[in-house]
Amino acid sequence: MTNANDRGAELYRAYLDGDSEAFETLVGLYRENVIFFCLRYLSVFEDAEDAAAEAFAALIINPTRYDFKTAFKTYLFSIAKKKAVDIYRKRARLASVDAVTDSEWAETIEASVLAEEEKRELHRALASLPADYGTVLHLVYFEELSCAEAASVMGKTKKQTENLLYRAKKTLRTRLEDGSAPKGNRYEIK
Repeated sequence: MTNANDRGAELYRAYLDGDSEAFETLVGLYRENVIFFCLRYLSVFEDAEDAAAEAFAALIINPTRYDFKTAFKTYLFSIAKKKAVDIYRKRARLASVDAVTDSEWAETIEASVLAEEEKRELHRALASLPADYGTVLHLVYFEELSCAEAASVMGKTKKQTENLLYRAKKTLRTRLEDGSAPKGNRYEIK
């Protein structure tokens, strides 16, 4: 049964009952987080936006797929992951051009998310981690999903996710303490 305080599920149910403003509120509630999550898979902001838009479109196109038994956020992030992976694969097939970060977006993110030096260090360290480590840390700490919910999004067992989380935290702590995180990363303006 879904959490009684699941705002996303409440809004989605209201949308399904005919309240179009509820869907707009739902998108406003999760849009930035879904884009930031998709950016873990896609290095180009526009691609992450496209994946997020496709995830929200899937909610409209397939309204009966969500059964309200899991947290809405877990369901949404599972869709977003699939859409991001699809875009990544499609982009890899179509071109072998290096991904270029939109500098206007990078300036906005750097100004808002990475305003303090400690946040920059953390971000660089996170970006230098293996993909699964960064993903599990993002889902558990930034999106506040449980290990079970993160496991569902990542397509892993709860035990695998717990092990990944332990190793990811240990690796991140080591990189932050010894300064072995790279001095620049793909999201930072140089």
